[in-house]
Amino acid sequence: MCRFFRCMIESVGSGNGGFHTCQTCNIVILVAVKNDPVSVLLRFDFSVFHEKQPTFRNNFWAVEGIALFMETLKIEDKYYQIGDILADRLYAAKVQSERGYRMSIQRLTAMSAAEIQSSTEELLPIYRQSVALTHWLMLAEEGRYRPALFELLRQTYRNEATPETLSELTGLSYAELDARYAEFLNTIPAEPAKM
Repeated sequence: MCRFFRCMIESVGSGNGGFHTCQTCNIVILVAVKNDPVSVLLRFDFSVFHEKQPTFRNNFWAVEGIALFMETLKIEDKYYQIGDILADRLYAAKVQSERGYRMSIQRLTAMSAAEIQSSTEELLPIYRQSVALTHWLMLAEEGRYRPALFELLRQTYRNEATPETLSELTGLSYAELDARYAEFLNTIPAEPAKM
C-alpha cells in the first residue's frame, strides 16, 4: 500500500477530529468524528490549498479531479475502498466519450481555473473527464502514473506546473496519453453503479 493511502487510513482510524498532517508524505487530511462511525470530509483540498494559491493558471482539472476521486471513499466494516471503477461519474465520462465528446488532454492541461469555471456549456463534461482521467492516473497499471499525478498536483498548487508537465512527468506524449485514456474508458462497465 502506498504511503498516501496508509496515512489516510491511519488518520481516519485514529478517531480524532481535526486536521492531520503526515510527516513523511506531507498530505493533509481533515477528519470529522460523529457519534458513531468516523466520517471523512475529503473536499478539504481545494479550500485549504486555495487559500495559499488563489489562482490556478493551468492543470485545474487535476485539482478538481483528485477531489472528486477522493469522494469515492467508502468505509466498509473493516476496510476502506477508494477509486471505485463503478462510480457513476466514470460511467458518465464513458458515455460522453462514446457520444463524441472528449477534450484532448493537452487542451485540458492548459486550462486555468477561470477558464474551466466559465465554460458553462462544457463545465459538466470537463468535470466528468477530470475525474475519469484522475481515476486512470491513480489506478492504471497498478498505480504506475500515480507519482506523476501527485507531482503534477504539487507543482500545480505551487503554480510551477505548465501545460506540458503531465506529459513530461509520465514520459508520454499527449497523443499517447489520449490513446491510453481512451483505452481506460473502454474498461468501464456499461452500466452505472447503483448508489
